[in-house]
Parts: sequence; structure tokens; C-alpha cells
Amino acid sequence: MIPDWPRVAGDYDGVHLSVAGYLGTAGRAIDVGDGWASVLAGWNPDETVWLHDDVTVLHPDEYAWRVDDSGGWTPS
Repeated sequence: MIPDWPRVAGDYDGVHLSVAGYLGTAGRAIDVGDGWASVLAGWNPDETVWLHDDVTVLHPDEYAWRVDDSGGWTPS
């Protein structure tokens, strides 16, 4: 099963795969319910796939993010 990217693009400008996300899912079948599964394929760690051509960066000096000690995302 693959994501419905046009539907995802209705709510999001892009999708980012963190290094931790890549390491935690690469090579594994991911249960997506109702007897279906998916695998992580065609992605690189720390990669963002932009779903729109007209993305505007509001704060260009804050484009890099990291996971902080509490597990939340903060600009780095």
C-alpha cells in the first residue's frame, strides 16, 4: 500500500523523514490496518519531499530542526 499523496497534499506542504524515523522503519513491514502493510521505499534519511511547488519559508534562518530532550522539535 502506498500513501494517497494528493490527499496528503490537501493538508501538508511536505513530508519529512528523520534519521530516527528511517532507522526505525527501514526494512520493516509497517501494519497500516485491515490486513494491509507498507514498507519504507525510495526515501533517504533526513529527506523532505515537498508536495507543492509554492512553499514559502517564513523564517529562512530557522530551517534546521532537531529533537530536544523532551522529545519535541526545536530549531537548531
